[in-house]
Amino acid sequence: MVYLKITLLALLAFSTSFNVSASPIKIGFSGVEQGNRSFRVGQRLVAEIGRRMNSDIILLSLPAKRAAAMLQRGEIHGEISRVADFKSLVSNAIQLKPIINTHPLYVYSNKQQFTVNGWQSLAPYTVLTIRGWLYINQNLAKHNVHTIETDSPKQAIRLLQASRADVLVLSKLNAEGAFKELGGSQTEIKRLSPPVALQDSYTFFAGHYPKIAAVYEKHLTDIINEGLLASMMSSTQ
Repeated sequence: MVYLKITLLALLAFSTSFNVSASPIKIGFSGVEQGNRSFRVGQRLVAEIGRRMNSDIILLSLPAKRAAAMLQRGEIHGEISRVADFKSLVSNAIQLKPIINTHPLYVYSNKQQFTVNGWQSLAPYTVLTIRGWLYINQNLAKHNVHTIETDSPKQAIRLLQASRADVLVLSKLNAEGAFKELGGSQTEIKRLSPPVALQDSYTFFAGHYPKIAAVYEKHLTDIINEGLLASMMSSTQ
């Protein structure tokens, strides 16, 4: 009878573990639409990690605030690219060590022409931002910059083109992807120099999934060290 109980407990534990590993791992990508080049790079990255983990990984395009709430509740397993300050927004999040990318953040304008000199140089202008993008929004708030929130880089570019604001702050990668999606007709929009800042981005996992996070982190680290992520970024159109 004791042997039977131990066997049943072992089978139950195996069954629970199997169900978790068999379920798709859901990773959010905040504020980036599916057609964007950044999203396609992310898809290639999670597909390779999934192959090495022998797991299905689904990359989801989600609004930033919704993604943070879902991560807090464990409704998604992780967020592929967030700044370090994201930990202050989702207290139980697990920050993975590897830096996914260091993004130069540029100011884009269709009328204003000036030399960018840090966040304070944007104080005289109305700036379009993406809702839930912490790093940019927090730095603009520190310098009392007037902002207009949008839902995506593509929407922000459209509003800039319509002169609804003076400038827009985006990473080069996100801007190039959004311009391409819009057909590249925004020739009047210029990128100002130099970058307003450099932003490191990290992957975060929900505190509910520490074991999955550890395995994901190992393969992510290997992919970065092998130069494969850099290759994905340079070769994705």
